[in-house]
This record gives sequence, structure tokens and C-alpha cells, in this order.
Amino acid sequence: MHMKRTWLATLVLCAAFAAQAQSRLTLNFVNTEIEAVVRAMADFTGRTFIVDPRVKGTITLNVEQPVSAEQALAALSTALRLQNIALVDSGGVIRVVPEADARMQGGPVQLGPTAGRGDEIVTQVFKLEYESAVSIAQLLRPLVATNNPINAYAGNNTLVVTDYAENVRRIARIIAAIDTPAGSEVDVVRLEYGIASDMATLLARLLETPAGQPGAEAGRVSILAEPVTNSLLVRAPTRARANLVRVLAAKLDQPSATPGNIYVVYLKNANATTLARTLLGVAAPDQAGGQPTQPVFQTQSTGSRPVGTAPARPLTGAPAAPTPVTGQLAGAQIQADSATNTLIIIAPDAVYRNLRAVIDKLDMRRAQVFIESLIIEVTSDQAAEFGIQWQAGLGRLQGSGGAGGIAGTNFGTGGQNILNVAQNPASVGQGLAIGVARGQITLPGVGVVSNLQLLARALESMSKANILSTPNILTLDNEEARIVVGQNVPFITGQFVGPASGGATVNPFQTIERRDVGLTLRVRPQISESGTIKLVIYQE
Repeated sequence: MHMKRTWLATLVLCAAFAAQAQSRLTLNFVNTEIEAVVRAMADFTGRTFIVDPRVKGTITLNVEQPVSAEQALAALSTALRLQNIALVDSGGVIRVVPEADARMQGGPVQLGPTAGRGDEIVTQVFKLEYESAVSIAQLLRPLVATNNPINAYAGNNTLVVTDYAENVRRIARIIAAIDTPAGSEVDVVRLEYGIASDMATLLARLLETPAGQPGAEAGRVSILAEPVTNSLLVRAPTRARANLVRVLAAKLDQPSATPGNIYVVYLKNANATTLARTLLGVAAPDQAGGQPTQPVFQTQSTGSRPVGTAPARPLTGAPAAPTPVTGQLAGAQIQADSATNTLIIIAPDAVYRNLRAVIDKLDMRRAQVFIESLIIEVTSDQAAEFGIQWQAGLGRLQGSGGAGGIAGTNFGTGGQNILNVAQNPASVGQGLAIGVARGQITLPGVGVVSNLQLLARALESMSKANILSTPNILTLDNEEARIVVGQNVPFITGQFVGPASGGATVNPFQTIERRDVGLTLRVRPQISESGTIKLVIYQE
């Protein structure tokens, strides 16, 4: 019976606190001890408060209008915040601690929308999708109280902020406005009258931001021309910039205000005369250039030097000086102006569009090739050697009593061979020697071979080799380059001595012809799509 009465009293007490918590009252504390105010607030709200021993002082809290328990708790938190004291709600217990220690008292951690009272210390986790968490942390650091942390974890691009709930909600709105996808979507703007390549160049120059201005890189707009459909491909950082490009393109895409069908095309890389011949050669192959010359010497290489002798006949000569080129093609007239490197085209609009699509593809920057060569004269009475010796050991074989396999060569060359060199590398003779000792190598059909030794030697005992020239040539792809090192020497081609008659003396005379004597190197490189270089070489 005693236990039932105690239980009934507890229920009545709880009911009294619940009824009191739902009531409203006014607050009027003037220079009251903080502990006394906290005890009164605990009685009114029915919550449990724990006051840190370091919390001392008085507080003034005056609320004239009746407020609820939650409103009274928020007013108390605001008043304590002015004295650098915070309320931390954890597990139904409210702790009154110094603000500097509030972040370590285990407040609520939230992953979704920020909840809680405005003056409550909370920890919010933001997962960013587009922007860098490290950059956002540096941007938001001034907006967070000095004692409260804001940390960025680059591993999963997450931002962790600990601060008052009202400030965390403000930070959440800022992050939502910043963490948006960049304008990486590509817009297609089709043109009706203008030429895509000309329009792209004009708009790119118009929208170009000087490099020295802040945010120049972030606000850059990329515009590319698509000649097949006569369209512009636009990629802008923001939708506003993309719309600006679209509006400008629509205003500029208008029919020509001046009558006529004469167009001037300024070339960037190609030669106007050569390109005009190419375009005219499409309709009239007979007007194309001369017959191609058969290659004298070809080698497939990506950087190695070819070895061989070229026949004594030259490649095609150097191109002649450009001459005026004019002609008609599919109802269009094309004239090349070599002085300004331009093409003058007279054609209907549809034909001109087709020609511009071809011109834009041909007016590309050509690759360049830099060739380093070495021309050496070697007397025939000197010894020469070029060869490879090798040794390979397979190691010990299992179940063979420790026996192993070995294979290789052992050619003697002036008392030197690979075994001697392996024992004493300093004994190798003059010339070029390349060796590999030990290690492993995988041979097709054999497998891994260990303890590989390799010796390659070239130009042994070439003490009287004479380096004639080391020419370097820089030329364009599929363009012949020529270098001549020598002098102009006179040669006697004939002489005449006539008999004397009547006592007169006839002076003899000689015919002399001057010729260029020296080294001549001609090279024409051809670069494939994969970067492989084919060389046509002539040397005399």
C-alpha cells in the first residue's frame, strides 16, 4: 500500500510540472545571480539544468509579455550569450557552460535541414556536390564565431560547422546559393546567314575578359564553330552568360546590308596561293601542280637516324615564287592575294558556305619537325665493327641437382669479348659500347630470362673519322627543307691553243664554269595521325 501511494504522488508531481510547462508567464530578473535564474527556469520548463562551476555573475532578463517555456528558454539563451555563456542541449539535459567550451559538450549533430533553437549550439554537416569544401571553408570562416570551428574534409568534399543554430541556418542558405553546377552544359546556336567560324572569332573577342581582372578565368566563355551545320557550340559558366551569347549571335546573324556576293577570307596558317590551287584543282585536276617526284630514300622512324646511301639524283626543286592564281569552281570565282595572304571569293551564298567549310578545315596549323644530323667521312683503311653479343643464364633448375641453363655468344674482337667485358667493364675499347648486365627480360615464346648480359659496339678504332658537318633543319610537315654547306669553285671546262700564222701570235684561252661544291642535305618529313614520322632524305 505504501508503494502505491508513492507512485501516485509521483504521477501527481509530474502532472503538475506538465501543467506548469504549458502555462505562460512574464520574466523579470534584474541583476539576479545566474544560478538563481537557471533554477527558476528549470522549475518553469520542467527541464534539467547543469551549471558549470566556472559560470558566475548576474544577469538581467525582462520579458513583459507572457511567453511559453520554449520562448523563455530562448530568451535566457540570448541573455547568457551576451556574457559568453552558452546552453548545450544533449539528451534532455541542458548544460550551462562557457561559450568557448560549448563545441566540446556534445551538442546535436545534424545532416539534413538545420533544426533547433536559434541560440542553441549545433553541429551541421554539409555534403557539397559541385564546389570544393576547402574553398568554401575559407569563404565562410569570417561568418563563424572565433571560438567555433568550421572544418573541411577533402576526402568526400564535406564541410562541418559548429555554431549557433540561427547562424548555421544562414550558412546553409549561403552554401545552397554557392554550391550550384557550373555552366558546363553546351548550347548549340544555329546560324542562318552568318559564317560560324567568323561569328565564333568575333564573339570570343567581344566576351574576352582581361587576364588581370579578378574572376577572369571563372567567367570565361568558350565558343567553337561547327562548320558542317554552321552552328556555334557555347559553354558558359552561368546561364546569364550563355543567354548573352545567344542574344548577341541573333543580333549579328542578319543578311548582308550591302548587295553583292564578294567575300574576303583571311587565312591564319595556310598559304593563299597554294590553297587556291587546291580548291581549283578539285574541279579541274589538270590545273593542279607538277607531277610528284618519286621518293629517293624512305625510312619509317619516330626519332632514330636512318642509315643508308641515297641515289645521286635530287628531289623536286624548291617551289617557285607564287604567281597570281584565279579560276572558277562550281559557279564561284576564287582569286588568291599573296600580299595579304587572303582569298577573294565571288560566289552565291550557298556556294560560299560550302567553300568556307572546306577552307576552315584546310587552314590548320601544320606540325613542325626539327632534325639533327651528323655527316661523317671515314677512310676505308680503318677497321670498323658493328655487332651485338649476348649471354643469358636461366638459373638453377629444380630437380636437376643445381644444374642450370646458359646460352649466348662469345666472339673475340681484337682480344675482347662479352665475357672479358663482363669481368672487367673498363677493358672495353674505343667507340660506342652499350651494355646491360643481369636483370630480367621476357622473350616471346621463351618466358622470363634472368642474368641477361648484352654488349653492342660500333665505330671501333675510328680514330681518323672526320665529322664534315652537323646540320640542323627545322621544316614543316610535308615541306622540303634544304641546307648547303660549301663554296663556289671554278672548273675548267675547255681550252684552245691555235697555230700561229704570218708571224701573228694567237693567245690561248680557257672556258671556266663555276659550280657549288660542298654538302647538300634535303629532307621532306611526313607526319601521320599517330605521330609517326616518314622521312624522304637526299644527301650529296
